Amino acid sequence: MKSPSLLAACAAILFIIAVIGGVRAYALAKLDRHFDQLALANVKSSRLGLETDERVLERSDYLPVYGSCELVYPQHNRIDRFFASMPTGFRVAPSGDRGVTSLLIAERFAALGERLRGKRLIVILTPEWFFRPEANVPTYDGNFSVELALAALASPDLDPAIKQRLARRMADYPGSLAKNAFLSQFVAVNCEDSPTRHAVRPVVSWLATGFLGVQRVLDPVFTWVGFEHSLSHFHVDLPAPRPEQIDWQRDLAHGAKEFRQLSGDNPYGFRSTLWKKVERRPRAYLYKTNDRQFVQRLRASKEWEDYDLMLAVLHQYGAKPLIVSTPINARYFRALGTSPTAWQDYYGEVHKFAQKFGFPVVDFKSHQEDPEFFGFADPNPKGWIYINRAADAFYHGRLGSVRKTL
Repeated sequence: MKSPSLLAACAAILFIIAVIGGVRAYALAKLDRHFDQLALANVKSSRLGLETDERVLERSDYLPVYGSCELVYPQHNRIDRFFASMPTGFRVAPSGDRGVTSLLIAERFAALGERLRGKRLIVILTPEWFFRPEANVPTYDGNFSVELALAALASPDLDPAIKQRLARRMADYPGSLAKNAFLSQFVAVNCEDSPTRHAVRPVVSWLATGFLGVQRVLDPVFTWVGFEHSLSHFHVDLPAPRPEQIDWQRDLAHGAKEFRQLSGDNPYGFRSTLWKKVERRPRAYLYKTNDRQFVQRLRASKEWEDYDLMLAVLHQYGAKPLIVSTPINARYFRALGTSPTAWQDYYGEVHKFAQKFGFPVVDFKSHQEDPEFFGFADPNPKGWIYINRAADAFYHGRLGSVRKTL
């Protein structure tokens, strides 16, 4: 006969499982009911955070777009808002935040793994990522997900060489790994191929898989909580589908008009509020570099390694990405003390790395002298129209026919 304490313990465990199952079922129902708002909400989960990506990747009427701050700054023509009414048959699901760079995106793609197979998606690059030694530590740490990192390294499908490269780059940010002692050990065993590490790796991988199993059960719950937070703090605009023929020339003209309203008369295309802050900076701060220093920083940046790593993950899993680079703000970088000769290598390198994997690139280099295209950290309303046109052509398989008009 079982003791009362054992029966009570079993009953408590069953009750907890039932509660978790009920909450998970409720969260899944809510996410199903509000899928379109969820896809547009750009939810930042506090845990694994793959629920939204996985749902979006299952849909053919959504185009996932990954990037950084340009996907959170409010703009009328921002890509997710522009396609929210499905004018040409699809919506855009944005995924990005301030401070996100190639390494963080690579970790997310590695965690998604085979779900990327055959899927179209866009990655938006910001040139400034490549003009510094590597991602800023506080912003990297702030966007880093322990669960995503574990999912990437625990993947049984990810190429061992790519996994090792990924682990070594994660190890360059010890503050992020310190968030979880188990992750720190997991990264360590994947950084080296010594006999000891090789023997321990299967055990650590097994433990990580078990931990991630629990996280996957709870992921819909944390996603639902994050979604509810987004709805209560930010308005998620979800207009009814309205098929229409987009008049790109008209939208470009409107974008130019909106640009004049938000930028005032500053020469660099910055929003007026940001320009006032820049104007107050000392002249020595603005004019702080030269061609030689700039080229050295560009060539030494670890962002190139991270960019290559991100592309390698996409290539292994058979994804079909379009790489979009916003143009360099030529006027601003001249004010910093550099010339076009210094930054031309950027465009060539972006293409070279992508061509190695056969991925198309749109770099908008021809717009680098146009302040109406790009401001300080995100495209201006007119610039978004050009990016949106590239996205529309890419989704519909017409990118080649519109390249010259971009």
